This record gives sequence, C-alpha cells and structure tokens, in this order.
Amino acid sequence: MDLSRISVCSIPLRKRPLGEALRVIADAGFAKVDLLGAEPHFPPAPDDGQVREIEAAAHASGVRVANLGTYYGRPLPATEEETEAELDTARRGMEAAVRLGARSLRIHPGKDRSRETGFALIPFFRRVAAEAEERGLYLGIETHGGLSSDAPAMVELCREVGSRHFGVLYDPCNCAQHGVDYKAAWETLKDHVTHVHLKDGRRAADGSWQRVHLGQGEIDARWLLDELDRAAYGGDIALEYEINETEAPETGLLKWRAYCETL
Repeated sequence: MDLSRISVCSIPLRKRPLGEALRVIADAGFAKVDLLGAEPHFPPAPDDGQVREIEAAAHASGVRVANLGTYYGRPLPATEEETEAELDTARRGMEAAVRLGARSLRIHPGKDRSRETGFALIPFFRRVAAEAEERGLYLGIETHGGLSSDAPAMVELCREVGSRHFGVLYDPCNCAQHGVDYKAAWETLKDHVTHVHLKDGRRAADGSWQRVHLGQGEIDARWLLDELDRAAYGGDIALEYEINETEAPETGLLKWRAYCETL
C-alpha cells in the first residue's frame, strides 16, 4: 500500500484541541489528516484568523490537510435566502480547503438522509458543485445509511447534479453495517467515487455491528485497493479510527499503520 495516499480522520480525537490531535496523528507515522468539520478542528464557516490557526497547527505538526469532513447540505434550505446562506457557508469552507491544500470535502444529503430530502437538495448541490469545480475541489456524500447507502439512487442523484466534482464518499464498512453488499455497491458507484474511508467491522451473533481493528473484520482491504487501482482512483484513502473504546488512538493508529504496511 502506498502510504503517501493515506490520511487519518480526526474524528477519534474530536474532543482534543487541533494541535494535540495532529500531533497524535503525526506520532503514529501519518502525514495527512481528514479534518472533522466541527470545532475545535474545523469551524463550518471559518474566518481568516481561524484558517490561519489551522495552517499553523498543520505546519507545526508536519501534517497536511487532505480532506474536510464538512456537513454542508445537512439543513434543508426551504427558501432562497436559506439556500444562499448555506451556499455562503459552503463557499467559505471551500475557500479554506483551497488554502489548506485539501482535495475534497464531504457534503451531506440532508439530516434524515431520505431520498425525498436528498433529491430536494439537487438545486443546492448543483450550485455548490459548480463552485467546487471552479476551485478544483471534489464533493462526496458518505455512504452512511438511507439514500446514501442506496447505490442505484446515489448514481441517479449524481447524474442529476451533473458534475464530475460531485459524487460519493465510499465507505465499505458503513455499507456492510447498513446491510448493503459493499462490493456490489462499489460496482454500481465506482464511476462516481470522489473519496474513500477505510475501517473494519463484523456482524456479531446477536446481529449488532461491531467495529474492530483493521484486518479483524469482514472488510477486504486488499480487494478495495485493487479496485481503486483498476478504477484509476486519484484521491486519498482516509483511515477512520472509531474504536476508542477498544484502544486509544495513540497506540491503535500505530497498529493500523503496521497493517497498512502489509497490504
């Protein structure tokens, strides 16, 4: 595995100051971060001073920002004024992404992730996608249940938006958790994937979903890497460490790096 393509989501460190979170990631041997779009890591509509603080923290730790895990589109704009306000918020996030050197941002299909809500957001998605394309940025809706895990519906949505800079943040573990065949979903979505998350999990005997260390669950990471290469995917792969209750990120991320080195 080409470790230069790997970033680490800051979500397991979301309660810690940004500088501390980035140091944990750097100490685990990673050089890129996917910043969670929430304070204290990334304000949704950052001002110039806040972006400068992020730049300084990244420089001090030696960790580059690869992606912003933002939530633009989560509130469904009901009026033109609300649409303009949400677009302005997204615009400030995109401007920050360009300054920070990020390739992509997460976009949200509405708070309830329903088909009705997601498709109602198409006018907003078209406008924000056009601005993302102008800036050379990519937007992706994470496969996270509801509409977002319905691969044929997501393809339909992407085609309606009509921009190569708008697509899907593919997370095979999330697909499996929601009862979706993640390999079949990939076949349907692969032409629209703009970003990728990697973690692992497995179905317990009682039917619940358990997140586990990489290589200990049902997700075939080697398959994923091969498919990304076949699809000529040009983005990063973000490790999403969400097992703090199993092991602290300080030591757990070291194990994830060691596992990646075996792939």
